Formats: sequence, C-alpha cells, structure tokens
Amino acid sequence: MVVVALAAVTMLSAPLALLHGGAASTAATAPPSGARHAVGAASLGSTQLLANSTPVVRATPAELARHRSAVRHNAELRAAAMKRALLRHHAEAVQSNQSLVASDRAYQALLRHHLAAVRANEALRAQDESRHLAALRAARAHEVREPRLGAHRAVGIATWYAWHPGQCASPFLPHGTLITVTDLATGKTITCLVTDTEAHNPGRVVDLSDSCFAELAPLSQGVIQVRITW
Repeated sequence: MVVVALAAVTMLSAPLALLHGGAASTAATAPPSGARHAVGAASLGSTQLLANSTPVVRATPAELARHRSAVRHNAELRAAAMKRALLRHHAEAVQSNQSLVASDRAYQALLRHHLAAVRANEALRAQDESRHLAALRAARAHEVREPRLGAHRAVGIATWYAWHPGQCASPFLPHGTLITVTDLATGKTITCLVTDTEAHNPGRVVDLSDSCFAELAPLSQGVIQVRITW
C-alpha cells in the first residue's frame, strides 16, 4: 500500500514541476516591459510582420519624381485612349446617320416617282373615258343605238387592237365579210376583212387592226365615229 501511495504522489508532482519550469524559462527569456517598444526590426523573426507604415528605405527625390512622371504619363495615355474611342464612336455614328439619310432620300424619291406615275395613269384613264363618252354621244346624235343588219350599214364607234393588217373584228358580222369603213369626221375610207369576233359593247360596230385604224386617224386618238357598209 505504501508503495502504491508513493507512486501516485510521484505521478501528480511531475506535471506540476513541468509547469513551474516552463513558466520560469518564459520569464527568464521575456524582455522587460519597459524595453518592449525598443525592440528593432533586427530582433524580429523571419515570419513576423512589422506593424509600421514607415518604409525601411525611403525613396530618393529623383525616384519620387520619376514615379509622379509615370503616373502623369499613364493618366495621359488613358485620356488619349478614351479620346480615340470617343472619336471612333462619333465617326461610326456619323456614318450610320449618313446611310440612314441616303436611304430616306432614296425612299422619298421612289415615293415621289410612284405618285407621279399614279397621277399620270389617272390622267390617261380620264382622257380615255372622255374620248369614249364623246364617241358615244356622237353615236347617239346619229340616232343609231344598235346596228341594223338588214340595211347593210351601221354607224357607231370604231376602236383598234393589235391584229393582222387589213383585217378587223366585228361583234355581229360573220368571218370572211368584206366591209367598208368611213371616218365620219374626215371622210376617209378603208376596206378590211372580218376575221375575228369582238365582244359586244353598246355603240361599237368594229374593232380595226392597228394598221387599218392608222389609215383613218392617229392611234393615240383611241376611238373614232365611223359608218360601215357591207
């Protein structure tokens, strides 16, 4: 029992001795409190940082001047690059605007041309209608509304179309009939052969080929008042 008690006391006293020894060694190696701020950079370890913003080696005035010159040069380079970028952007915007203006002008020109063509076509259609109405009035003035087949003569409107020279179309005469066409306004007379059938139109008695119509009146006139006999 005595031996066991001595072993236990020995085991408990060993850690306490170690603690006291470590504290004594730490106190022996620690610097005094008054000299804590006097420790220089030479006493620091290789992995310790110096908590001080003062540089160890001060820059010379020449180095500071070069640094300031480099900073100014970089600022000038950035300003110049920004200016070049703005100039490129401005040039691209100007070119895009010029393209849009050119496209708009071309579109406006096409629109004006279209409107002029529409007005011209309307004027031509009005002229054709007026000539046709005038020919109808002239036919009514002669009191011939429908051709009379038994009389072998008829008075009415003559028009023209692209057909064989010396031939014509009739709405009521059979093919192979030779007719005489007289322009009532000028008295000119031609003969033509019926080889085609035209659609029935009130007041129209013959549809001449362009060459036959040109012998009586200009093609631009469109319609004339005629008397046909067969």
